[in-house]
Amino acid sequence: MKKLLIAFSPFILFISCDNGQEQKTEIISEAPVIGEKPEIDSNNCGLNFIPSKNYKEKKNQIKTLRNKFATQYKSSSDSNKTNLMKVAQSTFTSALLNEIIPHWYGTEWDFNGYTAKPNEGKIACGYFVSTTLRDMGLNLNRYDLAKKGPKDEAKSIAISPENLISFSEDESEHLLDSINNGLYFIGLDNHVGYLYKHNSITYFIHSNYLENKVMIELTKTSEAFMSLTYYLANISENDLLIEKWLTKESIKIVTDKN
Repeated sequence: MKKLLIAFSPFILFISCDNGQEQKTEIISEAPVIGEKPEIDSNNCGLNFIPSKNYKEKKNQIKTLRNKFATQYKSSSDSNKTNLMKVAQSTFTSALLNEIIPHWYGTEWDFNGYTAKPNEGKIACGYFVSTTLRDMGLNLNRYDLAKKGPKDEAKSIAISPENLISFSEDESEHLLDSINNGLYFIGLDNHVGYLYKHNSITYFIHSNYLENKVMIELTKTSEAFMSLTYYLANISENDLLIEKWLTKESIKIVTDKN
C-alpha cells in the first residue's frame, strides 16, 4: 500500500523527443500517484480524502491510464507481466480509494437508491459498491451485482475462492488483525461496503443506513459493521480482478448454490 495516499501527480508513459516524435513506451516500474493526501477527521475518527478534478474528468483519466497499462500488459513477457501486475494493483487501489470513492462521500443513502452520479439522488449500499467498481473501469453490470446478496457479491468480486474469506463475529477481531493492509470488499449479514486497512487500522467505507449517507468510519466504532457473518473479498492483491480490469473481460455475477 505504499505511495497510495500522497499528492496527485500524473504518470506519463510516453515521452516526447525534441523533434516532437513519440519515443517507445517505458516499462512501468512504479505506480502512478493518484489522489490527495488524506487528513484525519477528528469528528468522524476516519479519513478525509479530497479528490482532484471532477468526477467525469477523473473517470476519463483512469480510463486512459488503464488503456496504457493494458497495452503494455498485452505485449509484455511473463516476467514483466508479474511486475506490471503489482503496479496495476497499486494503481487500481489508489484510484478507487482516493479518486472515485471520495466523490461519493455525503451522498444520501436510500434502500432503493441507485443513482449513478455522486451527491445527486440516493444510493443503496450494494449500488454504491457496484457503481464505484464500474466507474473504475471494471466490465460489470452494476444492477445485477447490486441485487445480489452479500455472499454472492463477495464471490463475484473475489472471482476465485483463494481471494475470499468468510468468518464469524467471534473471529472478526483476530481476522482483521491478520489481513494485509489494503482494500477489500466486505459483505455482512444484510449490508455491504469496502473495508480498508491502513497502518494496521481498519475502516468501513459504505452507504450507511444508520447515518443516511456514504461515509468512512472506524470498524471498531461502527454500529453498521456489526454482523454474525462476514465475507471478505480481496481487491488490492487480487490478480484475477485486476487482470479483468486490464483486459476489459466481463466480471461474472455468480449465484451461490449452497
